[in-house]
Amino acid sequence: FLDRQWGKGKMGAGAAAQEGDGKGEGEAPPTPQEAEMLAMGIERGMAMVALAKYDNEVEKAVNYVFDQMADAAAEDALRHEAKIMLEKGQGERTAAIAELKANYLPDWVLAAMSTTAGDPVASLALIKKRTTEMPNIVMEYKIAPPTTTRPATGDGVQDCSG
Repeated sequence: FLDRQWGKGKMGAGAAAQEGDGKGEGEAPPTPQEAEMLAMGIERGMAMVALAKYDNEVEKAVNYVFDQMADAAAEDALRHEAKIMLEKGQGERTAAIAELKANYLPDWVLAAMSTTAGDPVASLALIKKRTTEMPNIVMEYKIAPPTTTRPATGDGVQDCSG
């Protein structure tokens, strides 16, 4: 079902437009925080680095990127770090998606993805760390009203909510 969510490696039109770099098949769509930074014209790799440094706080991450871009040497260092993070991050995401698809119930995965704003690496970590709590997390997910981070069901994504 994750293949259907991410279109068997092809991002939806909105995510592809936000991404803008067409980096290859199997790439996960940007997280909501990354998407917000992409909309400001910040490259995805730079957004990933800054968000990692500032615990996914968009405002601080944006300020960091713009501060780094004011200095040519700092910008080059940030671009280098971004390249490394993109290479590492995409491998981690791909592995996490494969493990989620192979080993966990769809309800668990949907609830975890909703809880982690669609981040497959964080979703996998959540499931592994809180395995005994997953039935409660799934129940909360099913009874909670839809949010912006909950996967849409109109695009062929399997709806396990009931």
